[in-house]
Amino acid sequence: MNKEIAKMLKYQEVDMKLYQLERKLKNSEDAKALMASSAKRKELRENLLNVNREASDLMKSIEKNEEEFNIYIAQFGELENNLNDNITIEEIEFYLKKIDSVVKKIEKLENLTLELKRKLEDLRKNADGMMKESMRCAQIVKEKKPLVEKMKEDLMKDAKEYNDRLKAIVKEQNISSEDKVFKRYKEVKTRRMPVFVEVTKNGKDFSCSGCGVEIPLGISDEATNNGYAECPNCGRILYSKD
Repeated sequence: MNKEIAKMLKYQEVDMKLYQLERKLKNSEDAKALMASSAKRKELRENLLNVNREASDLMKSIEKNEEEFNIYIAQFGELENNLNDNITIEEIEFYLKKIDSVVKKIEKLENLTLELKRKLEDLRKNADGMMKESMRCAQIVKEKKPLVEKMKEDLMKDAKEYNDRLKAIVKEQNISSEDKVFKRYKEVKTRRMPVFVEVTKNGKDFSCSGCGVEIPLGISDEATNNGYAECPNCGRILYSKD
């Protein structure tokens, strides 16, 4: 086995324990509930801001309609005042048409304003529901956060031990942060763990023991001859014990 790989396997063995601690925290029911509730609260805050903006726009539209409504009511009154015994039939017909036009505008504005007020009421009900849901999420966050913090504190004790062991391995094995294999390990680790996996042989076929996908013979030969190769499917670093 390639000496660089042998050194990195020792490093990975301890690093996997750290990784498992992280997974233990992340996958705990309390942590999941905390993350889900925190994300939901953030989403609800954004939705409430949108609702408030929409409600503000509706209020402005309602106020504008009410101003126009008052103008038309005043016009209606003026037109009614012009209808008296001294005007001609032609003038009566003219004013009646004007009055009919104003009445239609008033009715249209009344209907539009009622619709806007219904929408505004729906927004208020929606906002009330979101506020209640946000308060429920806040309560979950309040309950779960100290539990997760306590679990994190307990795990950090083990994490410190493993980190100290990693530093010791780096020193003992003379691993440099500039080593090509080490740098590649750090890159792949952000996406996959474990990083170093063995080439598995099944009869004449070879596969990656990380993702289980069959690999070409050339990749297997590269892992054997050069010490390591990259899985074309998952990107893990393949090695052979031969």
